[in-house]
Amino acid sequence: MRSTNIVCKIFFWISEVSPMIIRGTTIGPNFNRPEGKLYKNCFHENTHYFGNDMGLVPDVESVWACQDICQTSMGCRHFTYNGKDHPFDRHRFECILKTGSIDTMDMNGATSGPKMCS
Repeated sequence: MRSTNIVCKIFFWISEVSPMIIRGTTIGPNFNRPEGKLYKNCFHENTHYFGNDMGLVPDVESVWACQDICQTSMGCRHFTYNGKDHPFDRHRFECILKTGSIDTMDMNGATSGPKMCS
């Protein structure tokens, strides 16, 4: 039986990539992603999922890295990634984690998608 009252006091990450912490959830790279073609058809280019924000991770290198972060973040169901073409410099390379994707808006340079592409 798994207890939901476990509190982590110390966390070690042995890798070249350090995890980030968002609202008490540890996130890091997804080592379970299969090799080969990514299902880009599940991404919505130039689309921002409006609302339902649960956290923001700055300095994310790609939409696929943003999806990896969503996959390893408890409660994340969708994400919006602001790439290099986002109209506002200060929002470029941000990964916005979402609990849902109810509303959308057109946004140049933003790519949104689900936690998992099927």
